[in-house]
Amino acid sequence: MNDKNELIVSLLHKSINGFTLTEAEKEELEAWISQSEYNHRLYNEVMNSEAIQVEVKSMLNYDSKALWKKISKEIHPPQTGNRLVSLFRDHPLRYAAAAVLLIAISTTAYLMFVKPDAGRHPVSSNKGPAATPPDIAPGTEKAVLILADGSSIVLDTATNGQIATQGGSKVIKEDGLLAYNAGKEGGETLFNTIKTNKAQQFSSLVLSDGSKIWLNAASSITFPTTFSGKQRNVEITGEVYFEIAKNAAMPFIVSVRDMKVEVLGTHFNINAYDDESSIKTTLLEGAVKVTANGKSGFLKPGQQAQLSSSGEIKVKNDEDVEGVVAWKNGMFSFQNEDMASIMRQVSRWYNVEVAFKDQIQGLYVVTQVTRNVPVSKLLEIFEKTGGVHFEIDNSGKKIVVSR
Repeated sequence: MNDKNELIVSLLHKSINGFTLTEAEKEELEAWISQSEYNHRLYNEVMNSEAIQVEVKSMLNYDSKALWKKISKEIHPPQTGNRLVSLFRDHPLRYAAAAVLLIAISTTAYLMFVKPDAGRHPVSSNKGPAATPPDIAPGTEKAVLILADGSSIVLDTATNGQIATQGGSKVIKEDGLLAYNAGKEGGETLFNTIKTNKAQQFSSLVLSDGSKIWLNAASSITFPTTFSGKQRNVEITGEVYFEIAKNAAMPFIVSVRDMKVEVLGTHFNINAYDDESSIKTTLLEGAVKVTANGKSGFLKPGQQAQLSSSGEIKVKNDEDVEGVVAWKNGMFSFQNEDMASIMRQVSRWYNVEVAFKDQIQGLYVVTQVTRNVPVSKLLEIFEKTGGVHFEIDNSGKKIVVSR
């Protein structure tokens, strides 16, 4: 596959998986679509076929080489010797199958290790093929609701309907959604907590003001069952994504350790895990005010505030916001991330201990991978590029990383 086709395939893959394209990427894709009627029909077939969408999103559940062999036989007989690029010019009825094949391959081809001071290129490895590690299932949609009196409700096993009354709010569960429906004003304000453990996430919380909340693995949010007074205050740990209902008269305040984030109505993500080097607040829409240690700053969409352990706040421009919130859309998105950072995410999502046998420095990963694959498939994808090796002990609870 030449560089041009690889780029187009990666853009199709991003589009199908719900990632927003940059303006440059949109122009590149539109230019390719307008090159020919074939390209235009191929694009429409890919983007409008539910079957193709489902197959592409689950493609990492298959071995890419086996899939290539199977589909390529259906598209081109072995004796034709056609190169991959010729699939774009094949019969219109075969466009859809060709697109699925290309996107499947791009998922693996897009993965690479790069050195920080060099161009993106695979890191060579002298290691032979590694044995397939035992499967460890990915995380699931689970959480525990802790009520004001300290009692708890396991949300994934709770039945639909009203599961509690907390002060002035009724707590309603409906097909995975948990909503706080505020009653008459003047009801008692109590505090509840929703908590996820490792290998868990919760993506359907609606607070009494209508704000929507997503929790990543090993995270929590403590909030009032009804909002009153001049502010809406919540506290979090771990990683949480917010879509805040607008209320100019009552700012929404998120407290996380020594930092506060103030908003009126906006979309943003906070990553505040204890094992990360900084607390990262990333703004997608609206505006937020970040305050820590007596210092404040405002963020614009696309910016990220990083609060270091020393209390210093740095603002990063042009952040890959779609990659930051990929977790809430069921994806891993590694954009020039080092192996240590990646394995911290693996540890949280698969509930495993990670140990480094060798120092893995200077290796940065670029890829997008669905989060619903077992850990063996994820590690297999990494190992195919070379430069790193993984072993899982017999307990299935520890991954050892080595050269």
